[in-house]
Parts: sequence; structure tokens; C-alpha cells
Amino acid sequence: KGNEIAMYLCACFIYQNFQSKELIEKANRYFQMAAERGHVLAAHRYGLILYDLNRKEEAARYFKKAADKGNDESMHNYAMMLMKGDEIETNIEEAILYFQKAIQFNNINSMNCYGCFLINSKNDEDKKLAVQYFHRASENGNIYATSNYAYMCQVGQGIEKNLEEAKSYY
Repeated sequence: KGNEIAMYLCACFIYQNFQSKELIEKANRYFQMAAERGHVLAAHRYGLILYDLNRKEEAARYFKKAADKGNDESMHNYAMMLMKGDEIETNIEEAILYFQKAIQFNNINSMNCYGCFLINSKNDEDKKLAVQYFHRASENGNIYATSNYAYMCQVGQGIEKNLEEAKSYY
């Protein structure tokens, strides 16, 4: 029984205010129950907890559940696990789909990671798209994308070589 919103909020309150093992375990159960009842943020949070506990296959299941309900951070996390084969089967095609979904929500981490995937392509259009993602993510605060964008400007890959632009981003 119970309301998934109340379970989620109670679990968050416990995490923010208490550190005893028993209460943290109770909070984890509340996150799990709320996630099982369809609470998207609980599914994401429980996925993070499971990942930290090295229960990555279970974490992937909760990330996918939250991702499929529109949580862009879970989309990114699930895509990363698929891309790396992080205790789940590697699936590059599915990873790309989840990166692209997260990018639609302006997820700057996915923009950077998917950009890194694209720069290894032999296709010049993919390299140009990578530069666009790096620039967009950089403009929104992703420091890794800033470095990637600067490098692409410096070497002229996917964009016309522009040392001044590169210098301004380094």
C-alpha cells in the first residue's frame, strides 16, 4: 500500500537528513516501491543507488524504466551502459537512440558523449554534427564539451580550422 509520491518524498527526506544504515535501507525500499508504482524520479534515483551498489544489471532496468517515461538523465545513463557494455550487453544502436532522445531534452552530457561517438565516424556530416553538439553542450556548461569543441576548432575537424575560436574556448 501507499502513495508513490509520498514514498519518494519520504525516501528523499531520509537521505537528506539521516545517515543510519537502517534508515538508508528503508529509504532504498521506498525508492524501489515508488519506482515499481511508476514514479519516474524514484526509478532514476533507485537506478543510481543500484549502480553505486554495483548492481548494474538491475540499475540498467530502472534507468530504462525512467528513460522510457521521459527522464533525460536516465536516458543518458542507460545509453552509457549500453555503449560500454557496463554489466549489460553492448548495444550501440540502442545506445545511440537513447543519446538522441536525451539530446532532445537538451541533456548536455549526452550531447558531449554522442559527439565523441560521432567524431570517430568516417562521415564528414557526422563530424560536423559532433561539433554542433560540442558547441551546444559547451554553451550550456559542459566543460568536457568545451575542451572537445576547442580541439575540433584547433585541428579543423568537422569545422573550418579556427585557432582564435579554439583559443577562446581553451
